[in-house]
Amino acid sequence: MVHRSIIPSLLGGTERFDYETEMLIIAGRKGYPIQSVPITTVYSDEVSKIHPARDALRFFKLMRRYRKILDAPV
Repeated sequence: MVHRSIIPSLLGGTERFDYETEMLIIAGRKGYPIQSVPITTVYSDEVSKIHPARDALRFFKLMRRYRKILDAPV
């Protein structure tokens, strides 16, 4: 859950499954509070669009891109 007033400040440049990770990185660096909220996921006959190798590579590219931000002083 994200308050709609801060969504524009959390928009980066990613898409697909790495958006949530990027949003958390940006929110953390900007000092926004981050909490966990439990949700229930219901699956039916949908087929997953996650490709483990491809999406893992995308995640590591995202981490490499944000390494400078993560290492920079606040």
